[in-house]
Amino acid sequence: MKFLTKNALTFVAGYCDTVTFIAMGGVFSAHVTGNFVLFAAAIAQGIESHDYIKILTFPFFVLAVILGTLLYHKLHKSKGDTCYKSLLWAMTALLMIAAVLSFAQNDWLNITVTMIVVIALGIQNTIHHFLPGPMTTVMTGTVMNTTANLTEKYILRQTPMQQGKEAKALPGLWMIVSFLAGCVLAAIAAILFGLTALLLAALVMFTVMIFEREKGKA
Repeated sequence: MKFLTKNALTFVAGYCDTVTFIAMGGVFSAHVTGNFVLFAAAIAQGIESHDYIKILTFPFFVLAVILGTLLYHKLHKSKGDTCYKSLLWAMTALLMIAAVLSFAQNDWLNITVTMIVVIALGIQNTIHHFLPGPMTTVMTGTVMNTTANLTEKYILRQTPMQQGKEAKALPGLWMIVSFLAGCVLAAIAAILFGLTALLLAALVMFTVMIFEREKGKA
């Protein structure tokens, strides 16, 4: 996966996670396991009807992984290792649909929009099952590997045990910065525009995918 695409995905993951968390009262769309903690906390503090949205994200995320896996294997026969781009296009289309629906500002539609975003980011997560390298959604793993690589290289003065291009620290550092930038920008956008702030994530992915397609033709 190219540097631009990888960092765009990282930005989008942090951005979408923050938008849904702020606009939907604490719902993660990328780190869906975090919703388990929030749901359990809600039970302890006094659960309300909107808290069930947190636990609802999990089956939608699992469904996205199933569909993403089936689609990848089906496309791999004809497109080979580049078929992950088809999954990225599917993710982009879902984010665009979610962004358009978000303008309706309806409670039930807002829940629908959130689940569409969860499916989109579930597909993004699934891509990493087939491609090597750090996750663009789970930043704790990226931070851990980047820190460990830097420690081995600059403190222990040895080659990082995690071999290959993905072991280099710089890509990991850029991904961390991209994720943080997405979170910060989303926090501002979500406060100002609510779920309609998802439009930026959709536009970012669409722009990147067009760029990747044109670059592939060159």
